[in-house]
Amino acid sequence: MALNGMVHVIDDDPIVRDSLSLLLAFLGYRTRAWPSGDLFLAEQPLGPSDIILVDMIMPGEDGLSVIQTLRNKKLFNPIILMTGDSSHGVADWHSAENFTLLYKPFSKDKLQQAIHTAVTGNHNSIQPLCSAG
Repeated sequence: MALNGMVHVIDDDPIVRDSLSLLLAFLGYRTRAWPSGDLFLAEQPLGPSDIILVDMIMPGEDGLSVIQTLRNKKLFNPIILMTGDSSHGVADWHSAENFTLLYKPFSKDKLQQAIHTAVTGNHNSIQPLCSAG
């Protein structure tokens, strides 16, 4: 599925952030990288067709805080939450908040599947995207 907007990559790890931005550009997506949820929320550069790819655990505004802040402001852009830790009860929160959950490490195919899921809004048709399988 084509994405008309931009993918906002929010991750405090510069290697992860840059790698994801390069991979997404290679796959044909327009991207903008952010080193923190705080900076992203301060500028709030969302267009109506943009999606957000955000790390769950970061200093300051973490991924869950970014989601909650956007939802409180009535911004419902598709969100992909990346996490390497399944012990935080994110899956329970996920079912109530309509975001796509992507477990690290993940493949290019899993990332593309997560983008498709986020854009189509079909969150409940699949399980959270794990690295295995």
